[in-house]
Amino acid sequence: MLIYLDAAGGILTPEEKALLPFSGKLITLEIGVRFLTDYLQGNVYFKTSRPEHNLDRCRNQVQRVRSIESQYEKMQALCGRHERFKAYRAAAAIDRARGGLA
Repeated sequence: MLIYLDAAGGILTPEEKALLPFSGKLITLEIGVRFLTDYLQGNVYFKTSRPEHNLDRCRNQVQRVRSIESQYEKMQALCGRHERFKAYRAAAAIDRARGGLA
């Protein structure tokens, strides 16, 4: 997530940044539902190597959602710390440009 924030942070609004942990959870759940739907429809969309491949993929995505949920507060804090760190770096760069000690 930090690499994404470093790369795209300049174009994201504060609200979008705050929603990153939720977005990760949502997209993970969405692909899990897509795997389950494909399994129930006879594995016609995603390529599979065995009959229950998409069902296993769905189960893995559900486990990932559970993992995200268990770490959700840490992810939110990480986004907040990243923003504060970026603000500190920007202030320090301005200070250096003005001849300060930062």
